[in-house]
Amino acid sequence: MKRVVEGGAKRPIVRRRSFTREFRRLVVKESIAPGASVSSVALRHRLNTNVLFNWRRQYLRELAGVQSVNLLPVKIDGSESIVAAGASESIPPQQSVRKPALPGCIEIEAFGACIRVKGAVDAEALSAVLGVLARR
Repeated sequence: MKRVVEGGAKRPIVRRRSFTREFRRLVVKESIAPGASVSSVALRHRLNTNVLFNWRRQYLRELAGVQSVNLLPVKIDGSESIVAAGASESIPPQQSVRKPALPGCIEIEAFGACIRVKGAVDAEALSAVLGVLARR
């Protein structure tokens, strides 16, 4: 079916393409692979880059809603006990929970998460956290 435009010229009606959920998921997974370029993946599949970014955002939201978070036990400096994940530990009123702020901040966006580390960082602990995220 053709549309008549002023001046008598005919232009074809362009319909939007529709994509299956599985196709979208495969393209998103391809775009979040290490070293992948979103624009090159979009170009390879003849997609607008903004469309692919929207699909990525939707996919990562779905993942965040479906996956459960596994918390690790934490040992607080100056405390003799280890607090289990999800448990609370009462702190006497005379003890301050806050410590003086240490200079510096590292912010890492990787594996669909934003990790912000402030102050002095134990390299082994940070490596362990990043290793756990990489395995997901």
